[in-house]
Amino acid sequence: MSQFISQAPELSIIIPTLNEAKSLPLLVGDLLRQKNIAIEIIVIDGGSTDGTCEQVKAIQYPEEVEVRLLRTSAGRALQMNEGAKLASSADLFFLHADSRIDIDILLANAKLLMQQKRKELNEDNIVGHFGLRFSRSNKKNHGAYYYYEAKTRLNRYDCVNGDQGLWLSRQYFHELGMFDESLPYLEDMRLVNRVFSEGYLVTLPGTLTTSARRFEMEGFSERQTLNALISNFEYIGMRHFFTKAKSVYQAQTATSKITLMPYFKIAHQTLFSKGVFKGFLNWYRTGRYVSLNAWQLAFALDCIRNRKSGLISGKGTTYWLNFYDRWIKLFVNSGLGNLIATFITIIWFYGYWLAFKDKNAS
Repeated sequence: MSQFISQAPELSIIIPTLNEAKSLPLLVGDLLRQKNIAIEIIVIDGGSTDGTCEQVKAIQYPEEVEVRLLRTSAGRALQMNEGAKLASSADLFFLHADSRIDIDILLANAKLLMQQKRKELNEDNIVGHFGLRFSRSNKKNHGAYYYYEAKTRLNRYDCVNGDQGLWLSRQYFHELGMFDESLPYLEDMRLVNRVFSEGYLVTLPGTLTTSARRFEMEGFSERQTLNALISNFEYIGMRHFFTKAKSVYQAQTATSKITLMPYFKIAHQTLFSKGVFKGFLNWYRTGRYVSLNAWQLAFALDCIRNRKSGLISGKGTTYWLNFYDRWIKLFVNSGLGNLIATFITIIWFYGYWLAFKDKNAS
């Protein structure tokens, strides 16, 4: 579907959907209220059966906003790549369907910052993202959510993902090779990781609200543990972990809570797939990945301090993080630091695994 527009769009907003009939109309309503920016909305549906496409067609759109609906096979990377091919603006904004926008100049402010950064750096290889607020149905794990919300405002490795919205030029998107379609997940991480090596990440002004439904459905600690496993194997380059885990991941998408045992087994088998010696080398590389993320402990202390001061997540000082970067990071990321992190991680991994087995057995 498309319609007449009187002004060329400055931003193409690309939204992949799969059974988002409840969430999508709310997001589209937020987008239609945006001021001082000309947009087009591209919805790429992966086979919804709940009336998502009918909802898109039923919304009343102003004539200056072009809306396109495309149906493809399921797969968020594929859907977003196909949406990008339809985009008529020089700038793309990839946005999840369960996002919400609470101010009507969010995108206009983001546009100005992106223009400013491109001018300052004289570069186009920039990806903008927003900080997050989680919309929750209960108050469990409040401290943990506070931490993760604050973390989304950082431009560090493993801190930026698709939930935060990804804003970049169409040209740079193609230079990055678009989204990797080989897996049903990781498409955002792999794109952002390429930016770390050759471009710039920018935190955009304002905040997106995203649903915490996945954490609440799958289990907060279970989802975070699985995310850690996925991030580690991506970092150490053992991508056959994802091939083995793909069927488990797909089988569990319809269940309520993540069952970690299959992933632990696959992780162990992958690490030692080429023998014991190679296995311990892989564990050392895992330890190095853990060392590189040790800054998160310092940042967590800052979050505890800021939360006790009554500040909203993302605000306040980063005293302990700055202290870590200046005085501790060099040792933690050294060979000895990596070795210590390796042993700590091995103890955690097999201890957690055994405890999980005993819990299931009882």
